[in-house]
Amino acid sequence: MYVAHRTIEKGSPELIRYVREHLGLSQSNFARQLGVALHTVSRWETGTIKPPLIAQLAASYLFEQHNKSRSVGSTGEEI
Repeated sequence: MYVAHRTIEKGSPELIRYVREHLGLSQSNFARQLGVALHTVSRWETGTIKPPLIAQLAASYLFEQHNKSRSVGSTGEEI
């Protein structure tokens, strides 16, 4: 993923944290959205464990949906 003039490796702790913070979610709420335990998100963000592909895909989906909802005006048209 390309973020602020640099590339962040898929599944990296930095990317997981970036996605969560971009969504405006606490670790607890992010974990709830992904259907995992809070300590799992914490371990992903510290690099203790790498998130499985399914979790990376789910986080990517949440990120894309969030960005789509932000680009839609009040009339429902994209801006």
